[in-house]
Amino acid sequence: YAITTLLAPQTSPAAMSAKLVFAGAVAGIISRTLCAPIEMVSTVMMCRGDACLSMRDELTRTWKAEGLRGMFKGNGATLRQLA
Repeated sequence: YAITTLLAPQTSPAAMSAKLVFAGAVAGIISRTLCAPIEMVSTVMMCRGDACLSMRDELTRTWKAEGLRGMFKGNGATLRQLA
């Protein structure tokens, strides 16, 4: 919030570039976080191979075993890499 407040009145090319970089970073963080459970399941399915029945089955299994935290396992590292 502070960055957007500081850059809002600025119209220089450097300020406009900073706004675009900030907006892109926020969009990337949101999209990666929303897709994290699907990415986690696809990684698990690749590692386990034939032991997995479906994505829904793996999502259910993870939810029952680890809860919400399990759905976003590894998301912090992904976001650090993105930023």
